[in-house]
Amino acid sequence: MATPTAPSRQARTLGQSQPPAPGGPDQTPDILLSELAAGQSATICSLAVEPGLRHRLQALGLHRGQRVQLLRRGWWAGPLHLRVGMTELMLRRVDAARVGIDNVMVTA
Repeated sequence: MATPTAPSRQARTLGQSQPPAPGGPDQTPDILLSELAAGQSATICSLAVEPGLRHRLQALGLHRGQRVQLLRRGWWAGPLHLRVGMTELMLRRVDAARVGIDNVMVTA
């Protein structure tokens, strides 16, 4: 029997587990990468993800202190088109919702 605060087995299988509780090293920030508007850029301040996804995101260039720009948003719940340094990539919104950002700026 699962506790009310633990994610269900199906949610864990689908990668929809909850972020760590506030107060940990990857505390959930007020602004998430998934909330960024097209044309804005920000600095990554936290990655509240499991180790496997953290390694994947860091291999793509998404790590703390890195500047990221949102080029466009996919239709409905589609992916986000991002620029990190000289690299452009697509990131699922569910994964972007686990990346905390700060220093949001509008880029021309």
